Amino acid sequence: MAHKWNAILAIISLNGVVMNKIRKIHIKAIIAFLLPLVLFVLAGICFREAWLLLAAGLCISLLFGILVQRIITLKTMNMTLRKEMEHEISEANELLRMLYDNTPIGINTFDEDLNFTGGNNFLSALLGSLPRDINAQYDFIGDFSPKYQPDGQLSSEKAIAIKNKTLNGEKLLFEWLLKSDEDEYIPCEVTTTRIKHKGKDVGLSYIYDLRRVKNMEQVITQLKSDLTESKISIMLSQIKPHFLYNALSAIAQLCGEDPLKAKRATIDFAAYLRNNMESLENEGLISFEKELDHVKSYLNLEKAIYGDALKVVYNIGDVRFFLPPLSVQPIVENAVKHGIGKKEGGGTVTITVTEEKGGYCINISDDGAGYDADRVKESKDLGIGLENVKKRIKEQCGGTLTLTGEKGIGTSVNIYIPKGAQNYENIGFR
Repeated sequence: MAHKWNAILAIISLNGVVMNKIRKIHIKAIIAFLLPLVLFVLAGICFREAWLLLAAGLCISLLFGILVQRIITLKTMNMTLRKEMEHEISEANELLRMLYDNTPIGINTFDEDLNFTGGNNFLSALLGSLPRDINAQYDFIGDFSPKYQPDGQLSSEKAIAIKNKTLNGEKLLFEWLLKSDEDEYIPCEVTTTRIKHKGKDVGLSYIYDLRRVKNMEQVITQLKSDLTESKISIMLSQIKPHFLYNALSAIAQLCGEDPLKAKRATIDFAAYLRNNMESLENEGLISFEKELDHVKSYLNLEKAIYGDALKVVYNIGDVRFFLPPLSVQPIVENAVKHGIGKKEGGGTVTITVTEEKGGYCINISDDGAGYDADRVKESKDLGIGLENVKKRIKEQCGGTLTLTGEKGIGTSVNIYIPKGAQNYENIGFR
């Protein structure tokens, strides 16, 4: 008899271990465990083999309780996952709605009967008033389009043709004239494509306000005009009236003294003017060789004016690189005007070009009056001219310009043009 009760105690211990492993026992699982146990206990009282029925009741109750607990656990997990999925779907819908409302183009949809729905914030602001309910229908053609389109077609007929092609799978791009609720006409570019919505084919429209493009074109036109004016200003700043007067006077004097020199000076003068005019047309870089020709034309004219008081030395190495037009000539002009021209007895301007490992170095030096920082600040022509050249060299080819010197000794300007930083897309090849 003892071994029978030992078996029952073992089953009870097993129940205790299993129940202890289950952290959270639902009340329904406890009831499911106790109910069959009670029934088997009552049956054991009525029959002789009470121990056997009690043991069977304990086993069945354990299994039944575990089964119910498992079902409840799975149900709870499913509810938790469902809530998490609903939360993620809600966040995704909120993000999509935010993108939809803040897209900088108009969006709406249309069906087979040309019933339009949707209309984001951009389209609503464009037209003045649209139903804010995304599912609300409205007469987009009748209320927000003029009777005729600019090509002479009826808006209604053109819309039907576009609808048919779109729902047949064609992607269309066309211009459409809209009309706001304040009767303002709005030229637009529209793209339509077919999509699936609730199992049906519908058309999706992307509407772009062309007035923004026209405004941008006006801005670009104005910028081009400003650029042209800036170039003209640069050119005029290089062609000083006194220089023209002095050059022409020198040529006139040479006509009587040395006609051959007068002829060469006239050719140099024409080349100087031509190079200045070409700089207005050239929006990119030019070869250094072209810039050097311009410098030589200028210096030949200055030598005709200064005579032996101006000496020029050229130390030219590799010239196979590019730089902005009017980069070297204004620096040379400064050397003549503010250096040699202000030194008694004149002096020498030296132009040196060397190739370095990472780029090209152009040095313009003179042994004239020397560099005076205060004079550069006070001189409008000198200061602005240097800054202008420095800015263009930096922006167009990533180069640098540095100025050094000493009063009474001379001035040196160093221009560095890196090999890999040149904007070859803007090279003019003149």
